[in-house]
Amino acid sequence: SRPYGEWLDKNMIRLNNLNPSIKRALAPRDAEDRLSNRLNMHGFSVETLDLLLPPMVNNKKEALGSMGIDTPLACLSVKPRSPFDYFKQLFAQVTNPPMDSIREEIVMAMECPIGPEGNLLDISPTQCRRLVMKQPVIDPVQAQAILSLNTNGWKTVEIDATYPRGRGGADALDAALKRICTQASEAISSGATAIFLTDRAAGPELLPIPSLIACGAVHQHLLRTKERTRTALIIEGGDCREVHDFCCLVGFGADAIYPYMAFEALVHLHSQGKPV
Repeated sequence: SRPYGEWLDKNMIRLNNLNPSIKRALAPRDAEDRLSNRLNMHGFSVETLDLLLPPMVNNKKEALGSMGIDTPLACLSVKPRSPFDYFKQLFAQVTNPPMDSIREEIVMAMECPIGPEGNLLDISPTQCRRLVMKQPVIDPVQAQAILSLNTNGWKTVEIDATYPRGRGGADALDAALKRICTQASEAISSGATAIFLTDRAAGPELLPIPSLIACGAVHQHLLRTKERTRTALIIEGGDCREVHDFCCLVGFGADAIYPYMAFEALVHLHSQGKPV
């Protein structure tokens, strides 16, 4: 027999046990680069700030609303829409009977190990060197903990998911996607066990690549190059804020999500005396 329990105790890293001395800083801004500008850039609306975010903080669940979406299909809308909107449905889809997250906790747990998976046909202690997370959505402290982690060969590499405004024309986004895919492969070759894909550098001169498109591009690229199981893919996106957005990102290959603009918006609402 093998000492599996001992292997797990010595090699498994649990995110909740990491206590960094600092947290991930808010995106840098100056007097002319106000928070409202960044919220507009990432598609936040008054409805998001007033109706969607506060209930998730105060009640730890989504705001109650209609069963289904009654807005026009994103593909038929004349307004700019987020890529997340293209995956919403117009009808209600529920389970019958409903799932019980309390009595069925064992099959509804979101805890999952991320990072290099190793060879399934090999059994060794090194296969236990993974990061265990309670849930895929992380906060500023946990984001910094992952970036600072250097235990058991863990190495996180940041990749900028933005592209220059007004340069490259219609091919600018495609060129940026090819760049981040290439950088992801190079990071893995240099020993990265986690890729931290971020658009926090976005501003007046740099446009953010929509997180869903960036995530899907890198994930599919790593599948084609047979490198996906060698790394974790973490998304630091400014445009993700709803549960639907997080589900889309997980479906497109994200292992963890840090919605930094949602946290910034909550800090802003709290500073205004809003009940969050």
